[in-house]
Amino acid sequence: MNTILIPTDFTVGSLEIMNTLARSTDNKLNIILFHAFDMPGSLVEAMSRAGINSHNKLITENLRLACKRIRANNSNITNISFRNMYGTTIAAFKNYAEANAIDILLLPPAYRFVYVTRESVDPTRMFKKSGLPLITDPSQIAGITGAETAAKT
Repeated sequence: MNTILIPTDFTVGSLEIMNTLARSTDNKLNIILFHAFDMPGSLVEAMSRAGINSHNKLITENLRLACKRIRANNSNITNISFRNMYGTTIAAFKNYAEANAIDILLLPPAYRFVYVTRESVDPTRMFKKSGLPLITDPSQIAGITGAETAAKT
């Protein structure tokens, strides 16, 4: 199984890439939809933000239903989850990726960063500097997962 990190702007339209990804491989996929947020600069700022609860409100019922439909229509997607990261450094991202057992980063070809809150952080730099396999075309996953499967057998 491959755990793939995909940036999201919490819109239903941003989810279509998962269908393309699932059709590009027979491997089981654990998909994490990812959004990064800046850390508060002070304790006062941290207390003034609603924090994690306000960010969870970005996941609408329509978004949840769209994810359920995508999972139901693609038998090789075993899980779709939303996970946020708080921080902007490469080191923080590497720790995040390790803690979440990320195998592959997917930065879709049409990806354009969208601020969903004033704390949103563009993950492009972190993705490129992480050292993890980065694909921009979902069909590239076949080559990466095929090589990993061959190495494990």
